Amino acid sequence: MRDKMIESEFKTKAQELIKLMVDTIADKEYTKLVSSIPPKSCILEGRVLNLITKERYFHKPTLAAMKAALQKMKEICERESIYKIAMPTIGAGLDRLKWEDVATQIKNVFEDTEIEILVCKLK
Repeated sequence: MRDKMIESEFKTKAQELIKLMVDTIADKEYTKLVSSIPPKSCILEGRVLNLITKERYFHKPTLAAMKAALQKMKEICERESIYKIAMPTIGAGLDRLKWEDVATQIKNVFEDTEIEILVCKLK
């Protein structure tokens, strides 16, 4: 029962996130802002943290770039008092990083914090 509720909440949040991303991408000022952000970074837009791990969308990230972006995310979370994060299996899939390696990076970066991370996977 709890799993179904979490799955339903995740789907709802994912749909909201997609709508937010589509609306935001349509904003040319945001496009200018994002193009000026260097890789290996993280930006907070509303309640969404965006990890920047590569210069171009078609490039593949490295574990070093992922770690640097995660460290920036940690800094933002600590500064903004964010203690709970839900995320997909970032870096895996199209970016072709091994999830086990990315998960290890996440654990290593956040191990000395009180930040709780929930990784959501679609079935």
